[in-house]
Amino acid sequence: MAVVDPPAGGLELALVSELWPAVVDAVRADDDVLAMCLTEATPVDCAERSLVIAFHPDDTMRRRKAESARARQVVAEALRSLTGVAPQISVEARELDHAVVEAPADPEAELLERLKAEFDAEEILDDPDTEGAA
Repeated sequence: MAVVDPPAGGLELALVSELWPAVVDAVRADDDVLAMCLTEATPVDCAERSLVIAFHPDDTMRRRKAESARARQVVAEALRSLTGVAPQISVEARELDHAVVEAPADPEAELLERLKAEFDAEEILDDPDTEGAA
């Protein structure tokens, strides 16, 4: 993965939000369970070398997993690998506006839809009625 040059003053929330799916993928290489938990997290505040990620208040199990010192270190290292900055990670419960921040879609389905739209293509599925008739 290429390292993105962070702004001179440190990380910015827009950059971290844009990179969040890549952060989750980088974490997945080290801790699949933590990566699954982070798919429900949202970066909500960023200042120079600190980052706050939030979970919905009812999501205590995932939030507790992400609050551990090891988890915060893994996330910081993932960010360092992508941006060159390893921020101090804080985790909190917060009402999230999911209308603005949506969970990443299924990448395979998204790619398939983009290909169909770009090439004016149609998906052809095997017909279960004719499979054994040949």
